[in-house]
Amino acid sequence: GHRRKGDCADIELLQAVAPLDATAMRERIAGLQPKGMTPIAESVRQAAIALRNAERKATVILVSDGEETCSADPCAVGAELESSGVDFTVHAIGFDLDDHPKAREQLRFLASATGGRYLDAHDARELSGAMKTVAIAAPAAPACGKFVGGDPYMDGMATWPTGGMADEIAADRRRSFDPLEL
Repeated sequence: GHRRKGDCADIELLQAVAPLDATAMRERIAGLQPKGMTPIAESVRQAAIALRNAERKATVILVSDGEETCSADPCAVGAELESSGVDFTVHAIGFDLDDHPKAREQLRFLASATGGRYLDAHDARELSGAMKTVAIAAPAAPACGKFVGGDPYMDGMATWPTGGMADEIAADRRRSFDPLEL
């Protein structure tokens, strides 16, 4: 909420999903004047929708200095996004939340529910460090486009040191392995 005081619908996408122009983004952020409401849950939901349309894995770094103030539940939104199969991760940073345990718990659960991390920051130096920590943890977008599956390579071959065909191994000795995407 930075345009209208007390308006929980005052959520604005400052930049569409695109390569980052860090200078322009810093200028936009510096020009924001908070008006008091903190619509965390709906902001995260809208971010997931915007990033889902980009059709790629997405990571958001959420920084908040307070709890949800718009009668929504960030914990439920995190669980909803995770159960919907959206490949969306929230890393949350609680800024100066020592006196706000409910806010810390909301952010911690939101991050955990989406596979992200929660970090505390008490001042500007710690905030900068926390931002760097979660930015490093965020995976980079793939440089070579979408993954396209191919035909099986040496279908039926085992990866045993002795070689041989998988169907030559007794059924009670066969093991399943988790798929690995390369």
